[in-house]
Amino acid sequence: MVKESEENYKRNIIDRIIQFLFGVSTKKVELEFLVDLNEDRHIIEVYLVTSEGKIKLVNPQKVWNYGSIIKIGNKQYTISQSSFETLQAIHMRNPTVLPDGRLTLDMYPPILKYLRKKENVEEKEASKRVKIYDSPSYAAEIDFNPNSGLLIKTGYKDPETSKFIPYKELESIVGGYSKRGDSYFHTPIENDPEIKKWSDVEWKKIPLDNIPEFFKRDLVILRSKFDAVLTDQAALIKVINTKPTSVVKVS
Repeated sequence: MVKESEENYKRNIIDRIIQFLFGVSTKKVELEFLVDLNEDRHIIEVYLVTSEGKIKLVNPQKVWNYGSIIKIGNKQYTISQSSFETLQAIHMRNPTVLPDGRLTLDMYPPILKYLRKKENVEEKEASKRVKIYDSPSYAAEIDFNPNSGLLIKTGYKDPETSKFIPYKELESIVGGYSKRGDSYFHTPIENDPEIKKWSDVEWKKIPLDNIPEFFKRDLVILRSKFDAVLTDQAALIKVINTKPTSVVKVS
């Protein structure tokens, strides 16, 4: 509370200095942000919200610093602290300022998540379609061919359809995320050795002779670390324990 009071005091001092120097009152206003998406780039329009209506900022780079004055006609405005913080979050991503004042920057899921929490942010349809998943489930698909053995594919589980998504369908982008269509998945570097063993390769074959060992050991691990699904063919496999070796039966 003390720190907040000190900051408010400093901001009031700035406002009084501005009024003294320029001889006119400076109105503190909010900003509104209109967020769009085009070819994996955010396109952001910034507006001043004044008592006379909304005014598009055509030179947003001139207000990167707190306390900057915006002159429109014979009126002066300065940006509120909360709006300035939102603008600074965008500024930290090093946006390009287009000739018409729009800000454009590479698609970055964390900044979109941040903006979506703000009441003064509106999204266009292309941006609204973006879905961000921070904790996608690892998935494994286990198929069986009577002539060659098992084929294990690893990837992710689609959070909405529960369908299997192979790694090859994901495109890596900045910030530890991968994308597939309008969906973005947080895919950080995995440190769990059991997960890395299976996720570092797109697919792995298990010969017929190794199927009993796979079912006894690896399948147990896969099911504990992945959302593992057996195809209809693989689900028919039964491992019969006999000596000296186990027998695979398909029924």
